[in-house]
Amino acid sequence: MAVRFCLFLLLFSGIKSLSGQTMPNKIIDTIELDGRSVVLLSGKKWAFLNEYQKSLAYDTLFSKNWVTKEIHSYPSDRNKPIGELVVNLNENNSNFIFPLDTFKMLRGFSSYHTGLDLKANPGDSIRAAFDGRVRFAANIGNGYGNLVIIRHYNGLETYYSHLSKILACMDDDVKAGEIVGLVGATGRATGPHLHFETRFRDRTFDPLTIVNCEQKCLTSDSLKICNQLFGIKTGNTGKHLVEGDGSDFHTIIKGDTLSKIAKLYNTSIDMLCQLNNISKTTILQVGRKLIIP
Repeated sequence: MAVRFCLFLLLFSGIKSLSGQTMPNKIIDTIELDGRSVVLLSGKKWAFLNEYQKSLAYDTLFSKNWVTKEIHSYPSDRNKPIGELVVNLNENNSNFIFPLDTFKMLRGFSSYHTGLDLKANPGDSIRAAFDGRVRFAANIGNGYGNLVIIRHYNGLETYYSHLSKILACMDDDVKAGEIVGLVGATGRATGPHLHFETRFRDRTFDPLTIVNCEQKCLTSDSLKICNQLFGIKTGNTGKHLVEGDGSDFHTIIKGDTLSKIAKLYNTSIDMLCQLNNISKTTILQVGRKLIIP
């Protein structure tokens, strides 16, 4: 009888479900309804207990280490060991949407390049990969140029850089597929493309670990977080961190010249030659890494 009365209250007294909303913290009462625990909350709201607990975790995710003026938000974790855990790539029922409709792969992930470079037409739409909240949306004073960072419900963050225009604002809630910017060539970019990164607590990992670019889909529904994912050896944590794509070294590709590389990193040919102990006439071999000032 009590359960039926409570059900009547939920359905007809104006108390609304908080599913998909930010939930208040004040619990008025807890009841059992058809075998599930229901919490009655302030403001004439209600929620299933497990959903309420998950929402509290999301609130922490989008408040703790929530840095909006810097790209790194976990500076104190840089040298801490990484505990193993498995994250759900479809957390909060988020679908995956590939950031670009059409593209050509220019450059992949490596020790000196922290993401994927995807060539596209200037002004092409760039879409959020998963549901989440925008943590950073501004022009950053390094190689990224115009940059959008989105934190997702599973704790991962995705970076979208070199944008010609930013179409998202800090603290915006975004859905997978929502347009957050337009393809451009701001920052250190020789032509219009998207530099796309995937990170967990500031640590970069290869986006191809979770994304199939040809099929524009996920390779799995989950991701194992561990030292191997970030290429970290025991006792050497922190050395994998790179401030941006190609900020410390440049890997020579076909067509590179000292003039092009110097222009790309806003330096001089003489400085490149001095740092790398080469001359202006040295033949640049594909795959060689040059130190960048």
